[in-house]
Amino acid sequence: MKKIKLKKGKSLEESLSGHTAQVEDKKGVEVAGDSKVGLHLKVFESFLDEGLGSIVRARYEKLKGLLGILTPGEAEILLQASLAYVNEKDPDNIFGEFFRRVIQTSYGAGHNDFEFDLSLFGKDDATPIFALEGKEHPGPKLKIKIKSYALPKDIFIASSYVEAIVEGDVGKNFAYLFKVSNAHIKGKASYGLGHTAVSSKFFVEGDVDHNCGYKSSDCYFDLRGKVNGFCLANKSDHSTFRIEDLSRDYKIGKESRICKFISPNEEVIKSFYDRVPRGQENRIFRELEDGKLQEVTR
Repeated sequence: MKKIKLKKGKSLEESLSGHTAQVEDKKGVEVAGDSKVGLHLKVFESFLDEGLGSIVRARYEKLKGLLGILTPGEAEILLQASLAYVNEKDPDNIFGEFFRRVIQTSYGAGHNDFEFDLSLFGKDDATPIFALEGKEHPGPKLKIKIKSYALPKDIFIASSYVEAIVEGDVGKNFAYLFKVSNAHIKGKASYGLGHTAVSSKFFVEGDVDHNCGYKSSDCYFDLRGKVNGFCLANKSDHSTFRIEDLSRDYKIGKESRICKFISPNEEVIKSFYDRVPRGQENRIFRELEDGKLQEVTR
């Protein structure tokens, strides 16, 4: 893993006053301490030294005028330069709280189309991408593309008005409390996808684990891989689930109401017919070759 460290000898106050510090990795690549990224790293290190995530919001708001606003490209440099700290001495995810404010400030200044590489984050690491807030209609929504092999858990938790593209797999509870947002996942999804999401759309190309769409409301799940149907759509309300294949069909749609279950696969249709509770205004549809829907009566 790339190891980044700050050269000692300059205080935070001196750095913010225009003095030069340096940030360097093992390969000798340097980021000037008086650059915007360098100053952000210096401030982040000061937060770590104090060890209190609760100070981040108030302190960042006071300092952001001096730090400057990062572009999406500079935000990606900051993310990569901070990895050593995040993985080694940030158990309370102070960086996550700090970094999301960096993104929000950049987006609020008119920047968008962020791209982040989280390939070096482990599946059990705290996520640096959460609680983001885009703009309501007419927007534009906050757009983020992420590259990863196995995203950390809880990514995009409590985010709203976001357009997300993930080039890789996602960890557990992806997009928990997602609101009025869209997610395109080009890999697999672990359990708890879209838990308690509201008015959001999910398109997943790979397999999906259990408890997908739990307590979702007014959401659309288009799942193209094999879905573990255990507790699929449980307690969901006014949501739609388009499923191409099931690896398990136990407790589908338990306590759901006014939901639609769609599939082009007759085996999946049979599972819906047998498992989806009756009497809650749930409906089952067969997707025909021309894309039209044919309701299955029970």
